[in-house]
Amino acid sequence: MEVPPLLFWNIILTIGIGPLYWFIKRIANDLDRLEKKVTDDQIELPRKYVAKEDHHRDISDIKGHAKRDLWVVEKWSEEVRSSSYSPYFF
Repeated sequence: MEVPPLLFWNIILTIGIGPLYWFIKRIANDLDRLEKKVTDDQIELPRKYVAKEDHHRDISDIKGHAKRDLWVVEKWSEEVRSSSYSPYFF
């Protein structure tokens, strides 16, 4: 049985080019999926994390409030110590 040359080349191309096409298509799909993930991460990253300048500003605001509150408590405790305040009512 003789195989015609056209059938022979069709078999060779199917065996050789088919898997190569499938491989290239899979790589292209993976690349598209990774690009989408990177884009999503670039969008989500600023929502989840704070910038260094914002962090320092917020911490300094918190420290300022804490110092003010500590000053109020110290002033109140000095007033309590200087007066005849008794926590007991008897």
